[in-house]
Amino acid sequence: MKLEVISRYPGGARRPAPLLFVPGAFSGAWVWDEHFLPYFARHGFAAHAVSLRGHAGSDGQALLATLRNYADDVAAAVRWIGEPPVLIGHSLGGLVVQRYIRDHPARGVAVLASGPPHGMLASGVAMAVHHPWLVQQLTMMQWFGRGAVVPSLIRRALFSDSLPWPDVLQYLARFGDESILVQLEIMALAFGHWDGAGRTPVLVMGAADDVFIPTWEVQATGRAYGVEPVMLPDLAHAMMLDTGWERAADALLGWLDDTVAPAAVPQAA
Repeated sequence: MKLEVISRYPGGARRPAPLLFVPGAFSGAWVWDEHFLPYFARHGFAAHAVSLRGHAGSDGQALLATLRNYADDVAAAVRWIGEPPVLIGHSLGGLVVQRYIRDHPARGVAVLASGPPHGMLASGVAMAVHHPWLVQQLTMMQWFGRGAVVPSLIRRALFSDSLPWPDVLQYLARFGDESILVQLEIMALAFGHWDGAGRTPVLVMGAADDVFIPTWEVQATGRAYGVEPVMLPDLAHAMMLDTGWERAADALLGWLDDTVAPAAVPQAA
């Protein structure tokens, strides 16, 4: 099975840790290539993003894929890279990364706007109570495609009001199908013990204006991995595409500098 991997490389010295970005539901590697891959390549990283099976340019079908299938896709991308990368997952991609590290090593793990390892049942119920319009829109997109959704509501779900309409419509046009099985599976996860706790650096990051993953779920993910989450104000769920994406990228870069792959310090003459 062919998987799409989009890669950007630095023009100068390369840092020792490659990055692998995993996208969230309905999307593909392209969400990272809009801003993040070029940004991190400029900062010395070999930056890669994978489209999970049945998404964007990857083969296969998504509708009946499982979380294990998606984790296998990440494993295939890691084999292609040739060494354990730092894994960065957004939303559903964050849960895929959390599933992957149960069986595989990683240099570091960053989960952005992601659900916790015990699943998203609580946040799903909260969404149904407080944002029933969002549940309705996701259901329409799942069963009838992106043409059945109201763009203004999807914008409210994913982006800040300041994101220009042409960008909203361009991104919406690129969304695809998502696995029904995975959407059911993530409601009540029970990831087992993680052997890398305390040895593998972990970043948990959330967006304060996220209607999908509320702050209390980000905090639950942080507690699960023993870290204090980073909460970014004035950003919505799709932080890598949203207005102000640079603040998310800067926060991720700062964590990489501090824990995984510090930038080279020029030698004194």
